Formats: sequence, structure tokens, C-alpha cells
Amino acid sequence: MTRTKAALAALLLCVTTAGGAAAQQTGSPRPGEAPLGILCQLKVPRSQNWVPEVVFIGHDPAQDLVIISDSVGLAYNSGQPVAGRVAVLNSRRVTYAWDFPVRDAAGNQARRMLYRATIQLRDGSVQISASPGGYDNRFIASGRCQWSPLEAE
Repeated sequence: MTRTKAALAALLLCVTTAGGAAAQQTGSPRPGEAPLGILCQLKVPRSQNWVPEVVFIGHDPAQDLVIISDSVGLAYNSGQPVAGRVAVLNSRRVTYAWDFPVRDAAGNQARRMLYRATIQLRDGSVQISASPGGYDNRFIASGRCQWSPLEAE
């Protein structure tokens, strides 16, 4: 857990100090050996409200570490970002997967919400889906991602 907290601190520091530069970078993310901060903005129809409008993905391939931060995950994960993983990585796309428990109105843990974000490497377009574990429901939204290399301290 210490490694995760240290990585989160480094990612948040880099995002805070590099903020404007990340938003101006164009192209598409190319996960390799260098850590990346990926900021995705989505157009989310009201009916798809389990998908957040903004998602930050921190990916450090050297440490096999993926951290996801978004408003939905923070609300259901005690205000903490969620650990993720690379599900697919090839010459055309990268897919990140993550999940977290959700509680019902009484505060009981009900199910896990399962997320996947697929980023097309040629243009940075993204599609994010959310599914409650054990159900057929699927919430989907799409948008664009911008990225910036993250520097280690």
C-alpha cells in the first residue's frame, strides 16, 4: 500500500504542476516505459450517469501501476482514487479496467461497478463503459483524451 500512496502523491504533484501543459498536448497516448498522465473528457448523456464526465488515468508501466481518479469512483471509494490495470495494449488501442464496490441506499455493499476505458491510439478518442457486476446493464459514454508524460521526483 505504501507504493500506491507514494505513486499517487507523485502523480498528483505532477498533474498539479504540469496542469496547463497537459491540456495543450495533442496526439494520442503511447504507453511505453515512461509514466503518463491521461486526462479524458466525455460527453455523458443523463441516462448514462455512472460514467463520469472527467477521468484521470495515471499509468506507470515500469512499476506496473495504474491509478484512476474520477468523481464517481471518488464518491464510492471513500474519496480515494482506484487502482486499475491494463487490460489490452496493442498498436491500435489501450484499454484500462478498474472496479470498486457500491453501496445501496441503506449503506450495505451491493455490487461492484466494473469499468473499462478504451483509448484509440491514432486520435485519442475514448469510450468508457460501466457495468454493475452480476447485471446486464451497461452505461457508455465517449469523448477525447489528452496526455502528458509524468516526471518522477
